[in-house]
Order: sequence, then structure tokens, then C-alpha cells
Amino acid sequence: YETLKSQDVKVLNINEIENNGCVSGLSKEDPSSLEDFNLWKARFTSPQKQTGLFSALIPIKLGFISCDEAVKLGRFLKSFGVNVLRMTKNQNFLLRNIPETHLSNIYNFLALNIKDFNQPPIFGKILSCAGASTCQLGICLSRQAARAIMDVLEKSNLDLDKLGDIKLNISGCPNSCGQHPVADIGFFGKAARKDNKLYPAYSVLAGARMYDGKTRLAEVVGEIAARDLPSLVKDLLNISLTKKSVNYKDDLKELLIRYKDVPSFAEDRNYYFDWDAQNLFSLNERRSGECSAGIFDLIEMDLGNIKETRKKIILAQDNIKQKEQLLYELVFYSARTLLITRGVEAKNEDEVFKVFQENFIDTGLINIKFKALIDSGRKKDYQSLFAEETEVNNLAENIEQLYENMDNSFNFKVGIEQSVPATVKNFRGVACPMNFVKIKIELAKLKTGQILEVWLDDGAPIENVPGSVISEGHKIIAKNQIKDYWVVMIEKG
Repeated sequence: YETLKSQDVKVLNINEIENNGCVSGLSKEDPSSLEDFNLWKARFTSPQKQTGLFSALIPIKLGFISCDEAVKLGRFLKSFGVNVLRMTKNQNFLLRNIPETHLSNIYNFLALNIKDFNQPPIFGKILSCAGASTCQLGICLSRQAARAIMDVLEKSNLDLDKLGDIKLNISGCPNSCGQHPVADIGFFGKAARKDNKLYPAYSVLAGARMYDGKTRLAEVVGEIAARDLPSLVKDLLNISLTKKSVNYKDDLKELLIRYKDVPSFAEDRNYYFDWDAQNLFSLNERRSGECSAGIFDLIEMDLGNIKETRKKIILAQDNIKQKEQLLYELVFYSARTLLITRGVEAKNEDEVFKVFQENFIDTGLINIKFKALIDSGRKKDYQSLFAEETEVNNLAENIEQLYENMDNSFNFKVGIEQSVPATVKNFRGVACPMNFVKIKIELAKLKTGQILEVWLDDGAPIENVPGSVISEGHKIIAKNQIKDYWVVMIEKG
């Protein structure tokens, strides 16, 4: 900076743009519908401080406008000069410096060329990130969920014009691309589980306040299945329209109680598909190992199950049968909690116990003394578990401690020393992100500079995994295609 200051650098002059209205070659028109024009003017226009000039918002649903619409809009706006068009952070267009005499011209153009231009303002204020449909970090299909919300609101009888300036923002994962921390009502995608089956869900946030010196971010107030998201929004807005004073945090907490019970797969399989998705929800479908947020969601869910089950066991002291069942559940949750860090999504209870033993007890991450509990769990031998209540609680504590000592690459700092693995690992048939998780586990067993050879399928695996490996600090030293798969040589960093 000091060097640049000493040089003869030309000063950057930024000329101030004047806000004044100009219209060339465009005569004043009467609105095609006076009643609808007056409604549009009330909804989307506001006077500027410059006398006789107005700003007008053009709502663009979720930021999508066709090429044809955009070209027509650009050509039409040429008549109003160069200082007329802005894009807002809510993915809408804002027209500036429009003479009040020509607002009817703007209205007539929009009526002919822009679909749904005069709906209640909330439809232009629903904001969503791209979500899992295109984003490598996405967990849920947030944009499709936003469209589902709009569909429900369009069919409702709610007087949406009375909602005022409400911000409803959705992100497909905990990252804030959908701006959920600054929303009146915010959501971010996560993975949830019911009866060992994954389903898409959202954490629900509320309470953001954006004022100079008094700003605060929204806080999480609960979670909801993705399938129930449109109904929740409709119910909340209905409450907002009937109350004089609105407290979104308190209202949401009460509403979420209605939606806490998710039906089983047999009762309603729709809950286990994301909006507009053709396949069952799964983290395996995600395109990159970077979607660790979904993995941590599942871990923390089972850690919560462990905590709640231990509380229930204390309260069930006089009910032996209930206590036996709860002790079985505690062993089951303990066994399932960290399986996903080993690249495993068990399909049933028996497989949970089997792969837990293979990945945690046989490897020395969990003491072999707990093998008897796992065997009792597989056999559903409730009486044996009842007799070993202390050890059941110790197993749960061991799992919690193991999680606390896990690094961000899903490696654990406890357990027996493991032997160096084979130099070749075949991960063909393993989908993203599990192939990346498995590679991270194998690399954790190697010393810096050692080589791991992995086999990956063509397509998404070879497109995504090498980049994720490099981002972890390792080196790709060779990458060769063999028929329909790839051989990748990785040097541990």
C-alpha cells in the first residue's frame, strides 16, 4: 500500500449518479385494469424523496426469470434512462426514478409479459438457496420446498396482503446461503431419522431483528419434517393474521408440538422423499463428502436419544418391563450413534449391532467387555440387559466420550493402535459422500507420505472425491481410467 501511494497512480473518480426521471418516446397510457392497477400500486410502489418519482418492485419468484422476459424488460426500460434498474438481495428487481405519470405504463408491460407480477408481496419475499439439486453442500431440496410453500399459500384463503414486511428464508443446509439467520421465519435443511429410516427435515428459526445497534440473529426453536413445512407456514401465517401482537418464536414453539410426530414409512412413505424427489432421501445421494453437516445432524439426534432414554430409565424404576425395553433402546442408540462416521447406514436393528461390533469393538475403539451387551441387544435379551444396567450406561458414556474426542475428519483419538491397511481399497459401488468418508478413514491409518490406492466409479465419484481429498491437505499423484472405473493414487499429507 505504501509503495502504491508513492507511485503516480491515477485517482479513481466515481461520478455521482443523479436520481431524476426521464422518459423518451413513450407516451402516457391508461392502465388496462384500473382496479388491478390500484392494487399493484399499493403493493409494489413507493414515492421517492424526489418529487414526482416512484420506485416499483418487480417480484421474481425465487429469482428465476426467463431469457425472453428479461430481454423484453431490458428493451422496455430503455425509455426510462440508464439509472432505472436494481437487483435486490431478495432476488427481485427494483425500478427507480419512474415518473408517477408513467406508472401505468410499467403496470401494462408487466401485465402482458411477467407472470404472477401482482400477487401478495410475500411471494416475492420467500427466499431460497439452490439446495441439494445443484449445490454440493446441500442436504435438502430447499428451492422445491419453497415452491411447495407457495403452492399451499396460493390455494389458501388467507388475506396475505395484511402480513406486512415478513421475511421467510430457506437454506438447504446449515450454511447461510438462503439468509435464514436474518429471517422473521427461517429454515435450514438437515437429516432426521425415524425407525432407522432417514427423512428430510428442517431446523426452524425465528426472532431475527435488523435494526441499527440492536441487530440479533434468529434462534433455532425446533425442527420439522420437510413434508410438513408448507402446512406449518400456513398455520403460522394464519395465527399472525388473527393476532394483534405477533411473536414468531413463541407461536412456532406451540405449533411445532402439533408436528412433532412423524409417521412411519409404512404409514406414509411421502415423508421419506424430499419435495419433487424421485428417490428416497439419503445422504448417499449427495455429491460431495463436504456435506458433513448431515452426518453431524444424525449423530446429534442419537446423542439426544441417549440423553432422553437415560432420563426415562430413571423415571421407570418401578416398571420392570418398561425399564427392560428402555435399556435395550439405550444399547441400540449407543450402537447406532457413530456408525455413519464409518461410512455405514445400517438398514435394520440387527445390522446396527453387527456393524457396530465390526467397526468399534473389533477395532478397539470400544472396549471388548461391551461385546456381551451387543450380543444381548442382537438377541433382544431384555433380561440380560436389565441385569447389566450399569454396564449399559457405561457403554452410552463411552460413546459420548468417543464423540467428544472425534476430529473433523471423523477420526478418534482413543482406541488400540491399528495395523497399516492394504495399499489398495476398492470403493466401486460406494456412492458419494460415503466413498469420501471411507477414504478419510483409510488415510487416517497411514503416516504422512504413505500411498493409498483407491478404485472409484466413473461419474460423480471421480468428479468429486479427488477435489475433496485435496481440500483435506493430501495429494493426488496419479489418476487413471480402467474401463468403467478409475484408479486414484493418494499421498497422505
